[in-house]
Amino acid sequence: MKHIMHKRENIDKYIEDKEYIANTYVMRCFFISMIVYFIAFLLNVFDIFIIDKSIMLMGFIPSIFIYLTMLLITKNVSLSSSKIKYFILFSIVSVFTLIGVTITYHVVIIAVLPILYAILYSSKKVMWYVYSLTVVSTIIIVYAGYYYGLCDANMALLTTTKLDNYLLDGYFTITAVNDNTLATLMLYFVIPRCLIYIAFMAVCSNIYRIVKAGLEKAERVIKMEVFQKELKNKVDEKTVELRQQQKKL
Repeated sequence: MKHIMHKRENIDKYIEDKEYIANTYVMRCFFISMIVYFIAFLLNVFDIFIIDKSIMLMGFIPSIFIYLTMLLITKNVSLSSSKIKYFILFSIVSVFTLIGVTITYHVVIIAVLPILYAILYSSKKVMWYVYSLTVVSTIIIVYAGYYYGLCDANMALLTTTKLDNYLLDGYFTITAVNDNTLATLMLYFVIPRCLIYIAFMAVCSNIYRIVKAGLEKAERVIKMEVFQKELKNKVDEKTVELRQQQKKL
């Protein structure tokens, strides 16, 4: 009975305060991401990674500032608030945008992490909010990264075939730099990534439905177990009462 009630309490806690739980888990995941970023920064400081230190620093300092600001605000605002998640997710996307702008092609996949985080809120509204932020983030990453971040040679030279076709006696034959960045970066880099995000959203939506259905099924099972246990207890109590009455007679 205690085991059943414990499971029941866990489900009730999630239903009653899923905002708090979701925000807590998202912040934990973001903390791990920041730890990984910090390790990468240190590896670059010690010349194990070879990215220009000034570029790395350009993204690291404001990222840490945004992260610490987010921590300060969430310490003073209840994580059960229905609005704080929008601030948390905006902060996360902002940090990932800074990382994407500075170290470009090394972290292309980082843009999809906020969409994964959004699943924890079990809300289509939140998922589309994050998707919209991610699209804006991608535009900033591509264009700002091209001019201010780590050089992505594919953006600059617009390669379209395999490496062997560009090599001659060990030298790269393309020397002309992309002269129409406004159109080509949007067409070849922003739009394809955003289309991939839509496919990713479809996967995440199905994961969300599966998790939600599993939780609802678990809730129904626990309710039935509790009901059956309570019914059995009442029957046992009535049986004891009837036996006592029969003894008196």
